[in-house]
Amino acid sequence: SYYTKVQGEQIHFSKEERSLIEGFQKQGIQTLGFIPASLIKPHYQAGHSAFLVPNEESGFKLAGLLLKTCSEMNRVMLCSVVWRKMGKPRLSALIPHLEDGTYPNGFFLKPLPYSEEIRSEVQNNLKSFDNSETEGKARTAMSLIKSFTNPDFVVGSIRNPKLDTEWAAVEALALQRTDMEKIKDETMPPSHGVKRILDMDDD
Repeated sequence: SYYTKVQGEQIHFSKEERSLIEGFQKQGIQTLGFIPASLIKPHYQAGHSAFLVPNEESGFKLAGLLLKTCSEMNRVMLCSVVWRKMGKPRLSALIPHLEDGTYPNGFFLKPLPYSEEIRSEVQNNLKSFDNSETEGKARTAMSLIKSFTNPDFVVGSIRNPKLDTEWAAVEALALQRTDMEKIKDETMPPSHGVKRILDMDDD
């Protein structure tokens, strides 16, 4: 049997009872209510986000109605999410998204922190942030962003450097070469460009 201590006493329960306690919520999404979208801050991120669309024809009408209404009222859905059987519930927000050419109509699911997961010092730092103290750094950051912005970027155009390196090693081994073909790592930024911008800012 299993037990837990409560005020110094052992409370015993069976394996079946333990399973019921651990799985007190069913797998899926349960709506808790609606809140203004302004309450969801960028730093309220307690895990990986997801993008949800209905996968059944019967769910399209309801999802479409919720999406339209939430968008017009600038509301998000507060919900409890259990991803797998016997999994722990995760407080999350369903943020409506209207089709924009990148994503279709649907909801972004954003995991939210519980009260004990929000650090007070982070909140205080965000509230006391002074733009005037970081004006110079902001100019540098803007220069970096503009310099590295690629409007023609296509997802899937960057090769996996680890995989290419492994293939190059296999090829060198098969051809009995002592040296391996040098692989260009396209995931690395052009260091000379970064140095040039930083040097300009120092001047």
